[in-house]
Amino acid sequence: MFQTQEIAQNFHFYHKLSTQFKDNTLVFRFLLPMSQESINTALVWSQLCDDRTTFAPTKQQMLRVMDELYDASYGSYLTTYGQSFALTVVFKGIEGSFVNNETQNDAFVTWALNVLTHVLMTEETLKEAKLNVFQNMKREQENSVKHALALSAERFLPQSYGLKVEGDESVMNLTLDELIKFQSLLFQQPTACFQVGQLDQEMVMNHLKKSILNQDKSSLLTYTLLNPLPLDRQSVFKVSSQSVLIKTYATNIDYADERYLALRVGAIALGSLPTSLLFTTVREKHSLCYFITASVIAFDGVLNIITGIDKENVDQVSLLIDEQWKAFKEVSDELISQAKLMMLNSLRSSDDDVMSTVNLMYASSLKNEVFDLSRVESLILNLSKEDIINAMNQCVACNEFVLLGENHV
Repeated sequence: MFQTQEIAQNFHFYHKLSTQFKDNTLVFRFLLPMSQESINTALVWSQLCDDRTTFAPTKQQMLRVMDELYDASYGSYLTTYGQSFALTVVFKGIEGSFVNNETQNDAFVTWALNVLTHVLMTEETLKEAKLNVFQNMKREQENSVKHALALSAERFLPQSYGLKVEGDESVMNLTLDELIKFQSLLFQQPTACFQVGQLDQEMVMNHLKKSILNQDKSSLLTYTLLNPLPLDRQSVFKVSSQSVLIKTYATNIDYADERYLALRVGAIALGSLPTSLLFTTVREKHSLCYFITASVIAFDGVLNIITGIDKENVDQVSLLIDEQWKAFKEVSDELISQAKLMMLNSLRSSDDDVMSTVNLMYASSLKNEVFDLSRVESLILNLSKEDIINAMNQCVACNEFVLLGENHV
């Protein structure tokens, strides 16, 4: 269980004492308003943060510093939360008691905060980082499923769901002044710091209070619900070994809604199990797809069904998906039980993964709750089949997108 303390307005520290891992993990998560410009800038800043700092201005020097901390490591990434997105930086370092070093833990926290607050921003490092982001974006486009998801979501612009989290071409126009301004604004955004391991709580708190992060933060909205206005089918050609069909539904249920857990269980029964309605029908019975899955994007109010198929089967597969939605009102008790078990097992296994634990705690904090596994387990187990069917009935079909493999033409 995490112990929570407020350091400043919208700046919280979550501490979990654990001897399960040899590493101590320190996570900083900054919540930012969603816009393509902000995403592009955050991606560039993330590249720079992962590379070097003013106190270690070359990659070799940074590696030397990490070696002195017994192979400490760190990395950053972006995730979306409806109308906002999070920039997360994760630091890992060996627990001092394992190396008989009394100063290790303090040095580790000092290093982590220095990395965050001393990112090396010059014209040279900016140029390199922008190019890396641009190349990563191009590589993402080579993945047919990811590319199809990005193009499908783009149809919903200007809604936040339509923005490209991997960045877009305008990233190359970012200036050094804009990047420096971004870092200044970053430390004014809602911030959460998580510690999992054996770091002394008061020691970490003292470091945070003395850092530039210790300032009152603004507040941001996260939840949003997808506009359910229907869009006609759109098809785009791409050189690919298979086609991808995406059907998007507005759930009309956000993460804070009491029906959210029922929606999640329903989506699993519909298309996230080997025994799910979609898999047993489209894949096993008719052999019309390479894969098929249903997934919920909680903070955007979205449910996507994604399947890899041959071009000539698009219409038939689309019809079969529609039929399984209709069939859901007769879903079996056994399938519902299997879906509940899958969700419960996923939640229970989070204790074995630091970031899963952090993500659950963070998502709960966005609705002003403390994540309580036993409470959530009880809620899931007590869901009736009618609760789940009713939640799924809230979903409205609003988009069909096909990425057609050119070699199928």
